[in-house]
Amino acid sequence: MACFETSHFALRPTVCLSAGDIQCERIPQLLRTVLGSCVAVCLWDRRQHFGGMSHFILPTTPDNSERSPRFGDVAVPALIEQMLKLGSRVTDLEAKLFGGANVLPIQCDDLAVGGRNIEVAFAALERRGIPVVASRLSGQQGVVLVQCTECGDVWLRRIHGQAAPNGLTAPRSSRTGRAGSALARRDAAARPAPCHTCGMPAQATEMELR
Repeated sequence: MACFETSHFALRPTVCLSAGDIQCERIPQLLRTVLGSCVAVCLWDRRQHFGGMSHFILPTTPDNSERSPRFGDVAVPALIEQMLKLGSRVTDLEAKLFGGANVLPIQCDDLAVGGRNIEVAFAALERRGIPVVASRLSGQQGVVLVQCTECGDVWLRRIHGQAAPNGLTAPRSSRTGRAGSALARRDAAARPAPCHTCGMPAQATEMELR
């Protein structure tokens, strides 16, 4: 973690998100959260260089329950709307998705919470035509992640003591099989240069760049 937390990166404003939180500002920030079966959606405005994050626990709001950003069918649209209120255009937004791991010892295949969270996130973004440019999903490991809202980079670290996830795949255009993908890498051919705001290095020994 040494190279990740040095330089002025450690001095930037950091907001820690818990389950059910949404954070979106025009000022440069570092958004930090921890995920297991929860899913985090990171949005970035590539024209105006600001972004936000939502962290939700369950996929859909139960019948006769209050609508809350703890549920993906509320959290993802709410984050999009906050970005639009701050001046974004939908056509300028891109998304990165993380989490949805199967962290419990007993799983229920397609009914697993993590998998359904992933499906809801993809569906909400598809409805608005927002591309998913990078993700790390499913598997059996939780992650700690940090998003720099100015450059759009997301750094993540696997939580130790859990089994390694499956292989590396690109984001899929079809909804079928998304929940089973353990890793997905950035579509862009070139990785962006280190951000002058967060000071994140081009390489890190313990953190992965997405």
